[in-house]
Amino acid sequence: MAQTLKEVDGRNAASLARLRALTDRLTDEELARPLGNGWTAAAEIAHLAFFDRRASILVDKWARDGVSASGLDVDVVNDAMLPQWLILPPRDAVNDALAAGEEVNAKIAALSDEFAVALKESREIRLDRSRHRTDHLDELDRIFS
Repeated sequence: MAQTLKEVDGRNAASLARLRALTDRLTDEELARPLGNGWTAAAEIAHLAFFDRRASILVDKWARDGVSASGLDVDVVNDAMLPQWLILPPRDAVNDALAAGEEVNAKIAALSDEFAVALKESREIRLDRSRHRTDHLDELDRIFS
């Protein structure tokens, strides 16, 4: 792998710590504030929870059954899930995102190098969860700085 699992683990841990720091300082009112296009900060955070949890479940499934394609259309998932993410109480969205992040980080940190290569080659999930988190955290930092 171009990136070692230790490097990925470090970035994943740092991005989760950054999410925790951001959500610790935001009020529930700020988390519920509309951001445009129907999104709120809490919905973006629930979105992170969903995709971290999806990655965690796929790691378990593929460890059991072998790596396969899932055929996920991210835009369709986002459009379908947004109404549910919006009705979550903001602090519940935060708690779910932190729990999902901790869960997937732990699973990725425990992968064998061989399985990590197979997962990376599948292009179905990113082992480096920090890339997705950072995109959203950068946006939220710009808005709430």
